[in-house]
Order: sequence, then structure tokens, then C-alpha cells
Amino acid sequence: MTALSRAVLVAAALFATGCMSHHTVRFADTDPLGWDPADAAIVKIANSDTTGLQDIMLIVRFDAAATIDSIPLRIATRTPGGDMVDESFTVKINHEAAAPGYLEAAAVYRKDARLGEEGDYTFTFYVSRPGIKGVCAVCVDLKPASKVD
Repeated sequence: MTALSRAVLVAAALFATGCMSHHTVRFADTDPLGWDPADAAIVKIANSDTTGLQDIMLIVRFDAAATIDSIPLRIATRTPGGDMVDESFTVKINHEAAAPGYLEAAAVYRKDARLGEEGDYTFTFYVSRPGIKGVCAVCVDLKPASKVD
């Protein structure tokens, strides 16, 4: 094997391992014509890492019909063992970054969280106000905790 072939293989291996990360993203659709408090959007994420720290981002996908500045959510989180946490959370929308098509607003939900149980974590999202228009989906983005604040 030539030195050039070896260098290409090493570069390809480094590139491939750099692209591999334990990064989980799950979406749940909502009704963009009107998401009401009784309508649940449910996201399930399988967890096998019970020791590592995770950053949990919430992403709201919306369209031009979303004219509000924030999405008030109620989030019910159930652990694999059945424990439940229910809380309010707001995702801010930046309309200045608006472009045609679907847009996304992201917010840090939990930084350096440890999911201490193996199995499915269920995130159930409800809006806190009736008639929220333009929201197409909500998302949980789970990835290893970043070292940068």
C-alpha cells in the first residue's frame, strides 16, 4: 500500500468517526391550523446511556401563520420507570430570521441532564393557550453535553 493510499484511508477513517455522535432527534407533528391545549404531541426517545450528561434542546417548527412571539408549552416527561415531571416552558420565536417555508425556533430545555434510567423517555407536549396557529411540529434533540456554555 502506498503512502498516499494510507493517508487517504486514515483521513476517511478520521472523517467517519468525527461524524459519529450519539445524537437523537425525534419530531411529533401538530396541527398548524390550530394547536389546542387538549391536543398532545408525543415524542419518545430510547435511552441507553445512564451515566453521561446530555443537553436536551426543544425545537418548534412553524410556518408563516405563526404570528406570536413565543410558544407557551406544558411538558409532561415520563421516565422508563414511570416517574413523571410536569412543567411549563416557553420557546421564543424570532420572526426577523423568517424566510419562506418552515422555520425552527430552538431553546435549551435541560443542560447537563443525566437520564438515569435505561428505556423510553416520553415527552408529551401541550400548548398552554388555545388556538396557536402555524406550529407544525415539536422536537426533542438529545445529544452529549457540550463543553461550551
